[in-house]
Amino acid sequence: MTDAERAASITMASAAQGRLLTGWPLILFGVAEQLVYLLLTIAQGLTFISFAVAILFAFFKRLEVIARSIIDLWIELIIQTIVIALIQALVVTFFLAGTASGNGIVVLGVGLICLIFMVIVLISAVKAVWSAFNRLFNAFSQATGGAIISPGTAAAATAAAGIGAVGLAAGTALGVSSGALAGMTALQILRFV
Repeated sequence: MTDAERAASITMASAAQGRLLTGWPLILFGVAEQLVYLLLTIAQGLTFISFAVAILFAFFKRLEVIARSIIDLWIELIIQTIVIALIQALVVTFFLAGTASGNGIVVLGVGLICLIFMVIVLISAVKAVWSAFNRLFNAFSQATGGAIISPGTAAAATAAAGIGAVGLAAGTALGVSSGALAGMTALQILRFV
């Protein structure tokens, strides 16, 4: 190879490596986008199942708040899906604008900024699933005056009780060990007397 051919080959290889590097944010965007829509689908499915349970209570004046809560959740999920689709369209627009510039650093920077948007959207989708999971039980709790707790409240109470139990066990172990140390110290003092 001549020096010009070698330089052209190295330039093409470095450009290919740059394209490989700047392609990762777009790949991660695609994976995150599919994960977001999977989570939204799960949330809609939970809402559908919850509505099947809540419709049984909709015929009673005092318990209609349960069905109304599930319908509100359904509307919230539809609005959230539209907002997420708009944000993802904005992200794709940023990606296209970055790739049109032809500069690899710009594409990488835009890609990283867009991944921050996608993480926010992903957290929103996880919250949607959590809300769909707890909404029926929260509505039951509201209708019964707090007699039924949601799975989220039960998990938080269990975690707090677990932390309290660990703290109690650590305190007991510390108390026993300090008591044993005090006893051994007293024996040492008596031995020298």
